[in-house]
Amino acid sequence: MAALGFGVSSGRRALAIGATLLGPAAVLLGACAVLCAPGCRCGPDPGVLQRGPAADSSGASAEENETPAERPQAPWPALPADRAALDELLGRYTLRDAGVSTPATTDAEHSADAMLAAARAGYRVGATVSGWDAIEAQLDQRFDEASRAGRPSYLLWGVYHDSVEQFVAFRRLVGPQGIGGNLAIAIELFDGDGHWSGAADAEQQGDSALLSQYLTSGDAQALDTITDRQQDVDYTAWKYGYIPEVIDLLPEARASSRPVIGCNMPIALQVRARRALGSRTEELRELHCALVVRDALDSAHRPERVAMLWGQAHLGAGRFERFLPSDAQIMSILVFGGRANELSLEALLAPKLALSDPLLLALSEPGADTPERMALLLPEGRLGLQVERVRHSSGCPLPDDLQHRLRLSSSERATVLIDGKTELELRSDPRSVRLEPGLHTYWAESSSLALAGALDMPDSGALELELQPLARSAIYTEIDCSSAHALALPDY
Repeated sequence: MAALGFGVSSGRRALAIGATLLGPAAVLLGACAVLCAPGCRCGPDPGVLQRGPAADSSGASAEENETPAERPQAPWPALPADRAALDELLGRYTLRDAGVSTPATTDAEHSADAMLAAARAGYRVGATVSGWDAIEAQLDQRFDEASRAGRPSYLLWGVYHDSVEQFVAFRRLVGPQGIGGNLAIAIELFDGDGHWSGAADAEQQGDSALLSQYLTSGDAQALDTITDRQQDVDYTAWKYGYIPEVIDLLPEARASSRPVIGCNMPIALQVRARRALGSRTEELRELHCALVVRDALDSAHRPERVAMLWGQAHLGAGRFERFLPSDAQIMSILVFGGRANELSLEALLAPKLALSDPLLLALSEPGADTPERMALLLPEGRLGLQVERVRHSSGCPLPDDLQHRLRLSSSERATVLIDGKTELELRSDPRSVRLEPGLHTYWAESSSLALAGALDMPDSGALELELQPLARSAIYTEIDCSSAHALALPDY
């Protein structure tokens, strides 16, 4: 169980990654340099950084006495020559219970009925979350809990690469308006430089230097070169036309001073490995990523939070997560939505469920040493509910008996559950319920369809939600008496 060197200092703080702390060194992305921040010192383990003053007997600071060359990164092993050598190598770097080496999911394993049942059950106990604001708040809470316990946190975002919507959702999550904290972004779609013993440097060159060059200086030529490389090597993003969306992640990360770690194995190395390992090269790719991330986090002072994008086949027990620190909190999220495949889970689920907002649901209960497994259903494409949104201030100020009231109606008989605790039967007449200002969820079921989404009660005002299950649509009306920009709109 020789470790990757993911050490965690008990004195870790939420350090900002960016020019405010290190200038150009802040976003080293798995390249060869290892730097300490001003006011930091390197512990006995070169992978452990301890925050606080450090001086030698002369009183000089660590910053004055140490150079990057004095803090070498942990060496990389040799590429395995055969599958037996691969087994030994994977065992040596495994830090967590590997379990059974299988993908996290397939559409058959998580059937449409099972996913629908999990969502319904989650709503009834308040465990299913709707809407981006609520989802980001829940993930922030998980990260904060781990930080208070002194644990590193990893969010593993599992996608199907034929869905641009799943990638764009990741961009939103890690963007300037997404989850907070000292976040590093790791992504399978960019190559990470390797340092395998015995392999030529030319075979191991990825995107690390180019990413560093762009993120530290905004070099337009570096961004153009990264874009050209994506056109050449990222066949799936090219095929489905979302290379621009991939590249747009970089300016957003630069705007929020967040490092982007490209961690895929360069193509030349993959070709070499496949001659000896065949399909098991995929497992070596995962270890390659783990080593790149290890080195990048050493350089970036171990952010408390890491968000990683992987294809879903790389998630689950016995896959990439086995190389993460044994004390790490892991949130593994399988993302569904936006695929054109007729046999995809969303295609099978769409006749039974329509979403006005993204929905995050639990697939398993987290344990002290086991990852928390969740699914995210996106409202784009097949799973979407067509929503007409209206906001006005007619009738403001509202009388007390109408203030903060949600008025519900449906074109057919339905049962509606609000926040997992208030259940209403909708017949021919509308029903209403009083809600506190802020975020809420709804789950409605008619004989033809289940509908789900988020509600946001204004500080002063009311809401109306008219469900039309047969038409797969809804009208969401916000009466906002607190907004200076609210428009008095006619009723249509």
